[in-house]
Amino acid sequence: VPCIPLKDTIEMVSTTYMIALGCLFLYTSFILFLSDKCVKGTKTAGDITWKNALTVGIFQAIALFPGVSRSGSTISGGLFSGFTRDTAVKYSFILGMPTILAGCLLEFKDAISESEQFGSVLPYIVGFAVSAVVGICAIKMVNWLVKSNKFTIFSIYTLLLGLTIIGYEVYQKIA
Repeated sequence: VPCIPLKDTIEMVSTTYMIALGCLFLYTSFILFLSDKCVKGTKTAGDITWKNALTVGIFQAIALFPGVSRSGSTISGGLFSGFTRDTAVKYSFILGMPTILAGCLLEFKDAISESEQFGSVLPYIVGFAVSAVVGICAIKMVNWLVKSNKFTIFSIYTLLLGLTIIGYEVYQKIA
């Protein structure tokens, strides 16, 4: 049996199995909804145990699949582990730094070869700057959603998106 790299498996799910992608959005919706309804935690950074870290890490690993929000998953994992909302958000974004950097490094090689081919690095610099600004705004929005007990808003969005994708794919199969 040939070994398929994890990155290829994840890309295959996102491009080949749209119904699976829709289900992954539904999973995101479910965990976000539950995390918004769970009992308010009291654990701060100094109270985090290795079991809590493992739980949040498992949620982050599941978030490798498209349609699963990495920050939503790790924040939910923290809330399920009894973290305060503030601790869950901070822990999630600190935990995301190595993941995001690793993803950037994986794609950096391709960007360099393409910039040599097209002769300009400027589009990558502009893309990086725009992504940084949008990323900061997204962090502030997620922080507000979690702290104000409004994670359900994003849960509804991912629910509708998942149902739309599944409905469209089913329609395509029967039409």
